Amino acid sequence: MRVTKTALFFGCAASLAAALFVSCASNGNASGTDKGKTAQREIKQNILDNYNCGFEGADGDGGLYWWSDTNWSHKNLLRTAYEDGGQPGPACGSYYATALSEGGGKAQCQFAWKELASLIEGGRTYSYSYYIKVAPESVVPAGTVTLVVNGAVENWSKVDSAKVSPDKKVELSDKWQLVTGTFVLSDPHDQVQFQLTGSEGLSYCVDEFRVAPEEAAAKQIEKNIVSLKDAVSSRKGFGRKVYVGGAVTGSEAGDPLYMDLLFKHFNAVTLGNELKMDCMNGYHDGNRSPIGLTTDALDGRELTVPVLDHSRADALLDKIYAWNKANPGKQLKVRGHVLVWHSQAPEWFFHKDYDATKAYVGKDEMNLRLEWYIKTMLSYYTDKSTPTGKKYGPLFYGWDVVNEAISDATGSYRTDTESGGDRLSDPTHGSKSSWWHVYGSNEFIINAFRFANKYAPASLELYYNDYNECTPQKVRGIVELLKAVKSAEGTRISGMGMQGHYNMDSPSVPQLEAAVRAYSEVVDSVMITEMDLKASSSFDGKNTGEEYNRQAYRYKAIYDKLVALDKEPGINVAGIVFWGVTDPYSWLQSSSSVGGGADGTQTQCPLLFDGDYKAKPAFWAFADADKLEPAIQSVTLIQGDGKDFSHARPCVIQAGSVRAEFRPMWKDGSIFAKATLSGSPAAGDKLVMFIDDGKGIKSASIPAGDAGTKLLSLNMGGLSVAGSVKIDFRYEHGSDVSSFNDFQNKQASSSKFYAKGLLKPFAVIRKGSPSLDFSDSTWNKAVPVTLAVRNGAKADAEVRMLWDDKALYVLAKVKDGVINTASADAWQQDSLEVFIDENNAKTESYEEDDKQYRISCRNAASFNGDKCVQGNMTSQARLVSGGYEVAASFRWTDIRPRAGMLLGLDLQINDADASGSRTGTLNWYDENGTGYMNPGVFGSVLLED
Repeated sequence: MRVTKTALFFGCAASLAAALFVSCASNGNASGTDKGKTAQREIKQNILDNYNCGFEGADGDGGLYWWSDTNWSHKNLLRTAYEDGGQPGPACGSYYATALSEGGGKAQCQFAWKELASLIEGGRTYSYSYYIKVAPESVVPAGTVTLVVNGAVENWSKVDSAKVSPDKKVELSDKWQLVTGTFVLSDPHDQVQFQLTGSEGLSYCVDEFRVAPEEAAAKQIEKNIVSLKDAVSSRKGFGRKVYVGGAVTGSEAGDPLYMDLLFKHFNAVTLGNELKMDCMNGYHDGNRSPIGLTTDALDGRELTVPVLDHSRADALLDKIYAWNKANPGKQLKVRGHVLVWHSQAPEWFFHKDYDATKAYVGKDEMNLRLEWYIKTMLSYYTDKSTPTGKKYGPLFYGWDVVNEAISDATGSYRTDTESGGDRLSDPTHGSKSSWWHVYGSNEFIINAFRFANKYAPASLELYYNDYNECTPQKVRGIVELLKAVKSAEGTRISGMGMQGHYNMDSPSVPQLEAAVRAYSEVVDSVMITEMDLKASSSFDGKNTGEEYNRQAYRYKAIYDKLVALDKEPGINVAGIVFWGVTDPYSWLQSSSSVGGGADGTQTQCPLLFDGDYKAKPAFWAFADADKLEPAIQSVTLIQGDGKDFSHARPCVIQAGSVRAEFRPMWKDGSIFAKATLSGSPAAGDKLVMFIDDGKGIKSASIPAGDAGTKLLSLNMGGLSVAGSVKIDFRYEHGSDVSSFNDFQNKQASSSKFYAKGLLKPFAVIRKGSPSLDFSDSTWNKAVPVTLAVRNGAKADAEVRMLWDDKALYVLAKVKDGVINTASADAWQQDSLEVFIDENNAKTESYEEDDKQYRISCRNAASFNGDKCVQGNMTSQARLVSGGYEVAASFRWTDIRPRAGMLLGLDLQINDADASGSRTGTLNWYDENGTGYMNPGVFGSVLLED
């Protein structure tokens, strides 16, 4: 999985007046400290680490992520490599930025992004530091640089500038100098901008731009809590030594507190980027610098090969080597990641003369290159006959041989025509596979495991690794890949790496279990290799208590299931690796597109430790779940008449020998619950319902003996589809109280641990046989349904549905001011999706009767489901003023419909913007957007004569 950040482009205002001036006498002092003056501050924790503030990452055009020059192009802002170890500081990485003056003008280096507004608090003092010097290209030998920090509203119509206070004055020279100081920004508004501007004619070099709250230096890890690796290896965990790992890259390794956490809590580590092919080849794919070539021998044959650059990986491994040497009883092992991957592999590696402008090589030549690369990597790092292998070999326990070779779209092998915005001609690919383009088959996968087996020590575990690895369609494809590798001659595969990039709702625990069982039937072990959890869609980044607690229970459910599976014969869960250690460093804080991917617009909290290096509730889900507060469950309140509760979802309390089942429902401004009991309640026992709609706690109670005859009822007011309330139930037997959610039984005084009640719609579909003519009056028999569950969509929709013995009929009228079907991804086009679960089984993966039909506003159809095919549907679509309309019929395949039958269903509008990207969805029922894989999130509709 990728850890580097995706390049984005930002709006900006003109330079403003608040400034730091770097000037005065030249002393060439890299530390920048003057005797008798303020000592310069040391910033260890950098809150900007997710924004390429060390200038290590470049996009496909060689431009620096996040940064731009004054002309909004990359030509005057270069990503420059250090030569001969010339870094001014220990965490400066391999690159720095050079800002060039054009025509004697002012060179500028700046970035602005709305996510920064959530990192900077108004009125708070922040420290900053960066290294700077005059660039060799400068037309003037000295000058000044101005630092401006601005907070602005989204359209830059209102801007507040920070008060910037330097610690001391320094003059730019041709030697690196450290500049430090503080700033206070009164209001970050919607976005924050950092801007460095040189004086006339000055070109300058800058690196390691750091910002931290003033008290950040006082942070420290919790040394007295249990170590995660010990808890997971305990009797309550896996009961044996397993790999408990965290990911680390160069920027994180420069943070001492991050490394302290890593060394205390983990016994394994994965290098996020440094052992990938593009890094090993010096990122020549990104900065387009010349590729160094040399010759090497393979089985007596001389080959021309690229010169590999091991320096970044070695620098990280040296830290781990030093730790292990100093702590013989606390060894940290390494997972190699990754040898063969379609992404982060330079495109030129597949072409003649390593020149991407020339033709692709044939399979024979590619096999030589593949074998040479795998041999070189494994020999360098694991062969004890080489000096580096002797040193680093004992560190490695395993290696991901092949990564992400199965397609999400097809469930079969990833090809060179995979959907996505990337092209084969791009320097690297996000979706399409040049491996497949050369081979046209899975031969490269088989060969990769064959070569890995040939050159790896027998003790080194060899893995296949993939994401979305619990999606049933993809599980089937991965299983076939594992079988193909295992059955091929000369190969060896130890296990399946399940990446574990999940969100708060999917995959479900049963889907996880099914995947582990499926892989365990083929390979000897499974391992969660890149675990993190994307935040709930409602999380605002500020009210962390509820989100942290929900996340902890999600982690607990996953962990409990893995522990239980590991105890079964034939299943070996070899460990868990988390994709990072602290939240601020997580790749999910910026754009990521796979598994539990994020889009960079929402603050994420996916890991076990927060930005203060403190253990979150998620940590205790693994270390000691007894320390967790009550979980916040979700309760579905179905819209109804307050009379028929047969389709309402039950909430169950076991109170001694009495089982109480509450079925909640809502109508207009009231909430009802029908209770039924099994067992014998005692005289005086009570049933209680608590609700908090944000205006205070209300409660209703009935004697337990009245269950089934009297309703619990509260008039709340202001209820609507897609709204929510806090709700809880309890059974009172004297002073002995049993609760549905708040097991602390404090409902009367606090709603903190109430369940979250989701107000869901219910619909009736009348019988009728309309034509697909938009003006057919038969459609008037249908009860209009309004789609109200909005996840970013600006469109609105009203849908009418009818049924007969042959089909379900749907007429959708969509109001949408921007119509776009330009994207190659069908799901990003303006379209209607109809989800159907004929038997309403509410299963968590697709059965044969489950279907996902998609019809674009231009009547292009796409399908998901075994029987979801073109032959089972008919549709028409037309553009109208202010939007579009779709009329369609969907043939029944597994049921004989009848009045009184419940059908599982959801409706979704995909809303594209002018660029062709989907900006959001509008649904009838599901608020999580997981209907494409989980029919359990569909609503229910009643067929009526």
